[in-house]
Amino acid sequence: MGVRRKTKSRPAQPRGERAEQKARTRQALIDAGLELLRAGTNPNLSEVAAQAGVSVATAYRHFPSAPALWDAVGEQTGAPEPSEIFANADGLDVQERVELLLRKVGGRYYQDEAVWRTALASLVGQRGGAGARRGRLARPSGRRLRWIDAALEPLEGTLPAPALRRLRMALALVFGTESMVTLRDICGLSVKESREVSAWAARALVAAALKERDKGGRRRG
Repeated sequence: MGVRRKTKSRPAQPRGERAEQKARTRQALIDAGLELLRAGTNPNLSEVAAQAGVSVATAYRHFPSAPALWDAVGEQTGAPEPSEIFANADGLDVQERVELLLRKVGGRYYQDEAVWRTALASLVGQRGGAGARRGRLARPSGRRLRWIDAALEPLEGTLPAPALRRLRMALALVFGTESMVTLRDICGLSVKESREVSAWAARALVAAALKERDKGGRRRG
């Protein structure tokens, strides 16, 4: 019986180095995804992995789904946190806060249209995948609704919960990739006109909600 040779195990990579390597790989995938989107392609995770020079298995360890990757790509393009948007918003009323939100966030969809259009097409094309719900798009990150919640913060406790929820959902329609595509392609508007229409719609929605609130208050009085 032959003597079994002991194989030399590879030395364990220090924890700090492993973390740095993971961060570099994750960033490489985000950069690859952004590059492919800006080139106008409709990439899946396998194609992004190939572009980044990593295995598909590695890509899935960092991003379990395409929506997770596109969410990270969105952050790469400069998506601000609500605290950044409203850092100097003391004294603004709710309409002014919503307009501030559209200026600081809504405009980014027009500044990098190719990225957002291709990301939307990619998500729609993968709606039958593992993350989809009955053929719908996989649930997004919820960032848009967090921005809206921050803008509507002054209405907490003054607007009935059902009315606040309805306003929250309605405002989600006036900015974002889908709104941009509707205004630019279906309506044929310029970027300037598109942004003006979005701002007008947002003001009208807030005004309608406040009018309903005030009318209800007078009835109770």
